[in-house]
This record gives sequence, structure tokens and C-alpha cells, in this order.
Amino acid sequence: MQARLERMKARLFRESYCKKEWRGDDLSLFEADPSLAAKPLVVRRALAVRKVCREMPIAIKPEELIVYVSNRRGR
Repeated sequence: MQARLERMKARLFRESYCKKEWRGDDLSLFEADPSLAAKPLVVRRALAVRKVCREMPIAIKPEELIVYVSNRRGR
């Protein structure tokens, strides 16, 4: 297990210093619906997170695990 973690750590540091091909810098909520500018900041921020999550590509690299943790306690 330690060797796997070391490989993942090395890859993380190697890749984190280069700009990713997609960051969502060019996305705008207001192009599709200019009336959103009148909504509260918290609503605009939530809509922005939803837009990024829907449009951002997902990449699962070798040796990475997908883990689900439920926030429900005692159920």
C-alpha cells in the first residue's frame, strides 16, 4: 500500500504545477440568463457550482479509488 501512495503522491506533485486543460474560466451564468444578476450571491454561487459540476470532465487515474462517505450518523 505504501508504494501505491508514494506513486500517487509523486504524480500529484508532478501534475499540480501545470495548468489543466479545463478549469471553467470561460463559463458564465449570465450569458444564458442575464436575470441571474439580480439573485442573491449565495444563489448565484450555488448555480455556478452546479454548472461547473455538470460541465467539468472527470478523470479517474490508475490506482485512484472512488469512495463514498455518508454524512448520516446513527442511521
